[in-house]
Amino acid sequence: MTSYADISYHQNNYNKAKYMRTIISVEDNKIKELDKICTRLKISRAEAIRQAIDLFTKSAGDNLGD
Repeated sequence: MTSYADISYHQNNYNKAKYMRTIISVEDNKIKELDKICTRLKISRAEAIRQAIDLFTKSAGDNLGD
């Protein structure tokens, strides 16, 4: 998976959190799988990716002793 920085920060009007917009390349079959899951969970693709990043950073941080 390649990530391209589209480093445009914007403010979320609801909770004033700062977000960084990112463009990534993902294989078509993975997007299809992701879309099926998102439909079942009734969440956006972006929300699913945010949740995946949260899980990854918590898991990796725990394994690194952070």
